[in-house]
Formats: sequence, structure tokens, C-alpha cells
Amino acid sequence: MAFDSKDTAAFKGVWVFCEQREGVIMSTSYQLLSEGRKLANDLGVELCGVVLGKDIKEDYLKALGGYGADKVYYCNHELLDAVISTRIILTHKSLGFLKIWG
Repeated sequence: MAFDSKDTAAFKGVWVFCEQREGVIMSTSYQLLSEGRKLANDLGVELCGVVLGKDIKEDYLKALGGYGADKVYYCNHELLDAVISTRIILTHKSLGFLKIWG
């Protein structure tokens, strides 16, 4: 069965792209997760945090759960060593998301 991007029922959950700088999660990411939690609760779906970077400490990633994330997806790659903002969107096949929390 082929994926149909026009089928909006296939899209579930709230995802927050968490910004990091030099391996440290920015405080705005925690704020966005807290607001995302409210939205996910209203919609009855799960909240996922997405972190793109290189060698982010596991403690930082696990802390995202304390701000409401049901799952955290972390993509660790040397090309992501710089500042990562919410404007960057990568597919899971291009760099390989790894579920580490939830």
C-alpha cells in the first residue's frame, strides 16, 4: 500500500523540533514542549520531541520527557554539529531517527 500524503488521517501526534546549540538544548524548546503538551492533550494524541545534533548528552534528551514529551527522537550525525533550528526538516530515511525515550 502506497503512502498518500493527501490522507490527513495518516498524520497523528504533535511534534516539536527542539533547538540545540553546541550540544545544549535551548530553553525555548522546553517552553514549546510544555505548550505542545497542552495541544496534544486537547487533540488526544502523543507529543514527540525531535532533536537534531551531534553527541547530545543523554541527560538533556531524557529531560525533555519532564516537559511533556511522550517520545524523543534524536538524530545524531556529524553534519548536525552546528546550530539546528526549527526550519530544518529531514526525513527519517536520510539520517536515521533513533527513539531513545518513551
